[in-house]
Amino acid sequence: MRVREATALCPRIEIVDARPSEYVRLHHRLLEAIDTCIPIDGIHSIDEMSCKLAPVERTPEAAGELAGRIKRAIRERVGETMRCSIGSRRIGSWRKWRRT
Repeated sequence: MRVREATALCPRIEIVDARPSEYVRLHHRLLEAIDTCIPIDGIHSIDEMSCKLAPVERTPEAAGELAGRIKRAIRERVGETMRCSIGSRRIGSWRKWRRT
């Protein structure tokens, strides 16, 4: 959506400048935080990555515990305001874990 269209839909919108260098800095901090819990298998975009679970991590309980550890690591190493969703496509059906 273009700025003109956004302003027409929401006249009180505040447009801020992009800060690519800050996004890259945070991306690297996220990678470091996640890597303290599980090795990163693939990076798909600046805010999306994947990890392979070990066989013992593939139960819903173990995967949920790992998700909690990752979220805590992000909160502690990147900041309280950084939010994320963590999901698995291979444990039963698609499943996401809430922030802990």
